[in-house]
Parts: sequence; C-alpha cells; structure tokens
Amino acid sequence: MDGTSPGAGQGDPYSMDVVELGTDTQTALAEVLGYLNFSSGTPDAKFLRNLNTLFRHIEAGKADDASDVVLKKWLTAALHQLSEQGGAFADAGQAQAVIT
Repeated sequence: MDGTSPGAGQGDPYSMDVVELGTDTQTALAEVLGYLNFSSGTPDAKFLRNLNTLFRHIEAGKADDASDVVLKKWLTAALHQLSEQGGAFADAGQAQAVIT
C-alpha cells in the first residue's frame, strides 16, 4: 500500500476510495470507526491494535502529509462511505465528533 494514494495530500477527504486500501486496512478502519461511534470510552485492546495497524500502513507509505493528517482523512472518508450505506452507521455523529 502506498500512503500517497487514497486521500493523502488531497483537499477533499471524501475523494478517497476505501476500496483501494487493503482488506486488513479496510477492516481496521471499520472497527476503529465502530469503536469511536458506539463506545462509551472503555479501554479496548482491539481498538489500539487497529490504530497501530493503520499507523503502520501509513508509515510504510510515502504520504506528503503527517501520519495523523492521513489517518484523519482515511477515517473521514471511510465514515462517509459507511454512513451512506446506512445500517449501524446511519447515525455516525459520535464518531464524526471524535474525528473532527
């Protein structure tokens, strides 16, 4: 995975296509967003592992932006796509508040 492709360095965070990311990265994004959207803040080892996975993928790439900026873009784009699908992410207000 190249950290410059999906969303890195682009002005529109929704322009990123989460499908372009690897399956493990997509899964980690969805699980992190699920935690952010539905958790009451209880510490969770799986959440932290998923964050590590995402940062590892970002650091392995060649992003123009800092890792936290790339992560925010990825999370924003993935949340946008998940909320458009409805279901559990139809109301993604809590996750959106945490990301911004």
